[in-house]
Amino acid sequence: MNRPAPVGTCYRWLAGGLDELLVVVADGLVTRIGWRCLGAAPPAGAWESKDLVPGLAQRLVESLSGIDHDYRDVPLPEGTPFQRDCWARTRGIPAGTTLTYGELAGEVGRPGAARAAGQALRANPLPLVVPCHRVVRTAGGTGGFCGAAGADDPAVLVKSRLLAREHQLSGGTSKRAKSTGSLRHARSTKAYNPGLTPRGAAARSRARCD
Repeated sequence: MNRPAPVGTCYRWLAGGLDELLVVVADGLVTRIGWRCLGAAPPAGAWESKDLVPGLAQRLVESLSGIDHDYRDVPLPEGTPFQRDCWARTRGIPAGTTLTYGELAGEVGRPGAARAAGQALRANPLPLVVPCHRVVRTAGGTGGFCGAAGADDPAVLVKSRLLAREHQLSGGTSKRAKSTGSLRHARSTKAYNPGLTPRGAAARSRARCD
């Protein structure tokens, strides 16, 4: 059951290439982003505004198609210091590149804490703004997304298709992140492209998430 929304909470559904995207704003801050096909729903008591965050809305729709955007003007959500460190580093990963969970952990000063980095991204309430889909497993494959981990789970398929679209728009070439001191090990998504959308899994989820 949804908790009652704080006073001043509103939401907007955005039509995108993968599915409708929910954006929730409370007291002027973006607090949640989610896919309808993954169960996103407006908070109880929130009101709908079709004119909400027009500039951000346009960028989010384009991001669904694989276009890279800078979201550093959107404040990071509340979280633990470690979570916010992971989110801040992840926000700097350009489209067409990825980090592994272990690399992310090392970049925020916690080498060996790959599992904790994964949990921090699992708690990310602002996917796309904090592009956690660009953090993947060391052993290959995409890893989890939005709390799901199974290879044929609709959420993981959304992650796979986001990576595939970004890879396609980047030209399929190796691409390194700009030197920021925190993304030295960014890698091309090309290595993960062959298994991005398994035919059988994609077919099973199409009715739910296309």
